[in-house]
Amino acid sequence: APRAEGIPDADPGGQEEVLRLRAALAKLPEELREVASLKTKAGMSWEQVGKLLGFSADTAARRYAEALAALRKELGS
Repeated sequence: APRAEGIPDADPGGQEEVLRLRAALAKLPEELREVASLKTKAGMSWEQVGKLLGFSADTAARRYAEALAALRKELGS
């Protein structure tokens, strides 16, 4: 079927990117993955993340930064 004018075709690489991201997340150490998940998916503050996991807000922020750096390295960006 022809596509409507001005509406781009679905990105065929989109699913591949999702799979790459999931694989990269799975490679993270658990403590980094937990912080990243609580911050991004649950929308918690650094204080909330730290309290839940038993460390300071500064440690939560530092582990989140470590997780992002590891993901960037793994994904080559």
